[in-house]
Amino acid sequence: MKKTLTTVVLLFIIVNSFSQTRFGINSKVNFNDSSGIWQLGGGSIGFITETKLNDKWSLNADISFIPFYDYSIKKPGILDVYGNNINAIDFSSSVINIPLKINYVLNRTFFLESGLSINYRTSIKHNTMDSNSLSLLNKVKKTDFGFIVGLGINTSEKFAIKIGRTFGLSNILNNTKNSYFSLSFNYFFKKLD
Repeated sequence: MKKTLTTVVLLFIIVNSFSQTRFGINSKVNFNDSSGIWQLGGGSIGFITETKLNDKWSLNADISFIPFYDYSIKKPGILDVYGNNINAIDFSSSVINIPLKINYVLNRTFFLESGLSINYRTSIKHNTMDSNSLSLLNKVKKTDFGFIVGLGINTSEKFAIKIGRTFGLSNILNNTKNSYFSLSFNYFFKKLD
């Protein structure tokens, strides 16, 4: 995981070395739509960059911290310490979310985006601390990846609203992928020329 984070940070620095880069802050809310999982992750706040490549294309990278993300996975397909099937597992975690996207401008107002999302759980805490829950603590994966597609609206030269869908590419627990919708609000400190 350290190599992955180091690679992401280096890519972030290289992308932002271009002169056509602007910086800003963002706020996000995620809503899960996986069949076997319910989560109301809640809000995050982070930093965002956008690097203009030409009139139609730009690179977009951000890093957000979600202090409290609540999960409830139904029928996770794992056994408890006694060999019985578990009906559900509930846990909370704090998450660092790093989406790396490429944007395509449709017109002055609308743009499309697509890319890779990396989620890294910095802590995992089961909501019910009995022997079964404690035995499952190490089965939840700390890192998962997803493919992002989305639509953005530039409401002004410094403010954008985006709605996106992340399709989980890797499991967080057995056969459960982390797929979700996101609604984000971005404010940039300067406009791109």
